Amino acid sequence: MTPGAGTSEPRTAGATSAAPSDADLEAVLAARDRAEEARARALARALGPGPCPVCEEALEVERCFVLLRPLVRRPGLACRACAFSAEAAPSTLGWALALLLALAAAVAGAAAVLHAQRLLDPTARSVARVGGVLLLGGGLWAGWQAQGLGDTQRLAGRILRGWRRRRGEPDEPPPATGWVSENLEAVVVAVVLALIIRHFVMEAFVIPTGSMAPTLLGDHFVVACPACDHAFPLAKDENELTVRGDVQPVTAHCPLCDRIFDLDRTVDDVHGGNKILVNKLVYRARPPRRYEVVVFKFPDAPWKNYIKRLVGLPGETLRLSNGDLFVDGRLARKPDDVQDAIWIPVHDDAHLPKDPLGPLWRPLDDPLAEEDFPGDDGPPRPRPEAAWGGLEGGRVTCAPRPGRAEWAEYRRRIFDHYGYSRNDHHERHDVADLRVRARVTAADGATVRLAIVEEVEGGGAPRVVSARFPVGQGEGTFAIEVDGEPQRAVARPALAPGAPVEVGLAYADDRARLLIGGVTVVAWDDPFAPPGPTARSSVRLGAAGAPATFEQVRLDRDIYYVGSLGGENDPSSRPVRVPPGAFFVMGDNSPNSEDGRRWGFVREEHLIGRAFLVFWPLVPEQVKRIR
Repeated sequence: MTPGAGTSEPRTAGATSAAPSDADLEAVLAARDRAEEARARALARALGPGPCPVCEEALEVERCFVLLRPLVRRPGLACRACAFSAEAAPSTLGWALALLLALAAAVAGAAAVLHAQRLLDPTARSVARVGGVLLLGGGLWAGWQAQGLGDTQRLAGRILRGWRRRRGEPDEPPPATGWVSENLEAVVVAVVLALIIRHFVMEAFVIPTGSMAPTLLGDHFVVACPACDHAFPLAKDENELTVRGDVQPVTAHCPLCDRIFDLDRTVDDVHGGNKILVNKLVYRARPPRRYEVVVFKFPDAPWKNYIKRLVGLPGETLRLSNGDLFVDGRLARKPDDVQDAIWIPVHDDAHLPKDPLGPLWRPLDDPLAEEDFPGDDGPPRPRPEAAWGGLEGGRVTCAPRPGRAEWAEYRRRIFDHYGYSRNDHHERHDVADLRVRARVTAADGATVRLAIVEEVEGGGAPRVVSARFPVGQGEGTFAIEVDGEPQRAVARPALAPGAPVEVGLAYADDRARLLIGGVTVVAWDDPFAPPGPTARSSVRLGAAGAPATFEQVRLDRDIYYVGSLGGENDPSSRPVRVPPGAFFVMGDNSPNSEDGRRWGFVREEHLIGRAFLVFWPLVPEQVKRIR
């Protein structure tokens, strides 16, 4: 029996029975169609080498290249008797691999188009743009084809049409378009969808300048400090290296070891600005929030797009003081996730200078540990029993004396220096919003301490915000203290003796956080922060009760907002009120950012969207979520 042909037609029950109505006939036919469709789908899902699902003749199996066999779930099949055919169906691995390759081609094409905007040679720019468009279109076409491979619904339709032809029923007319038209339609649909998404939902942008560094980088060089081997980005000026073959001498200032060095750069050394994705739909659902990174149309030239951090909302009064933002007279704290994304490194034990200028740390009770340490032309003075070792950095040890809490202080001053910026001659400021982290190994009974110290202009004793980490068996009390007095504490399992663990203390925007393994364990909002500008700041390592070793010490600082040298809307010189329906923005690279401090406010209708992802360069340390 021909598959699908055994379905009976409706019959009359007899001469005396009423003829079925048109509705009854339609219901019977619909039920038959549904049964046939369900059977055809079942045959399509189970199709393999064997009898043809249409005429039951033997199916011929198409050969498959041996290397592709692991990626094929079912080979291509064809029936000579009824012309039924089924293309090869990929396995889950093959289907995923095909989609991944198509996506990679599309992403590479989009990246090539974006990269073409930064090329200086017109010929190279045109070639890169055309190649990128072709690669993008090819990736979209391949993805469209890949998503339909092994489609059982399409295969079931072929089986149904084969049954109907064998019963002599009228077949659905074949599509009028050919292979080229079908695939052209797929590409056009994909491109149209991409344009709709770009206009209403999401768009990619290239960062041209370094006003948001180090959060986002514009065109830059990557240089390595010859003194400490620290590699860091260095800004490229838009007027430099405009012709291939040019050589540009540049001066770099290492943000970790403070060494200044010169080197030559060429076009081949230029790294393009970050490529980012912007969510254009989010502000249709909710209003913008403080400290989000936003893309907007520049008020003075709406055809240009700018990117900054939003800091002021409509109707607020803004003021900058000691590097911090105050809103309506109160300090505007950054959310913890934003703060953790914008820390700027100032010291890392992994990059110590090869020719150190002296110890990095000094014991606090050492009479020789003054600013001119270690030089001293006078007679030797008595020193207390040494409790510290490895003060040059890398591996600092402490063997506390009985009944004492030992402290060692970082000797270098911590300024608002940006290694990214070139020719950075702005006035330096001491920064007290800091984070210190270290891998600590301590003996049973030890109490490990980290501290951040601030001295304010006008004198007075330094203010010490510290964190206490107990080491031992069972529970211990982890606490945040100010000048030795506990302010916030929590009981939890103590640090394991002899086991290395990363501990940290962060203090920024008058908020202290005790960290273990990068996770906040205790947090405290400081209501008693000292008023006035910071005169000097530092960090301390401490231990009491038993020996402790500090390794991989790293220090970071917060953004320090400065004035704009003459801007009419500069909150550092006077309070600035944000008008209704407008926002105030500033760059993270505060001394080198042309932003609202100079040209004013961004109207709500000029906002494009929120930047949320750096997607290129496609390397782990560069791809990141934008906070």
